[in-house]
Amino acid sequence: TALGPRVGDRILIEIGDRLVASIARPGIIGFSSGQFAVLVPAESTVTAISSLIARIRTAISAPLVANGEAIVFNACLGAATSADDAEALLADAEVALAQAKSLGPAHDAIFDPAFRRRAVRQIELQSDLSRAIPGRELRLDYQPIVQLETDTVVGFEALGRWQHPSRGRLAPG
Repeated sequence: TALGPRVGDRILIEIGDRLVASIARPGIIGFSSGQFAVLVPAESTVTAISSLIARIRTAISAPLVANGEAIVFNACLGAATSADDAEALLADAEVALAQAKSLGPAHDAIFDPAFRRRAVRQIELQSDLSRAIPGRELRLDYQPIVQLETDTVVGFEALGRWQHPSRGRLAPG
């Protein structure tokens, strides 16, 4: 942080302690790649998961005073359950976290398979788009600009359109 490495370390320890207190039962708290992971025995209902998320949000939202400054934390939270194995569980939680981040600061999301489908479609679209220019799939369409009073063409608007090889002509959105 801008307050120095000791303050940064203190913040990480404090947030970790708050997470431990918020889960209120045996679990594992980890930190890697700039984010925390909380692993607890399976929560079976959306209500139970939502309650856990609320407890975590309450725990981390209390300001921390460091060097006389009150530091307030916001976090996006992603949750997942019922995966086949630990790797799938973490992957699902990452997808849920990405969904929460896409909503803006301080949001949360519980994994839904639709999130993964959307993420896969996005990756496919990005990959396809990287091949669109060399594949000469982008087209220019010209649309006339007409002065309504005189019914005279006064110019043209150039519109870029993507002619996808398998999806056909794609809308700009």
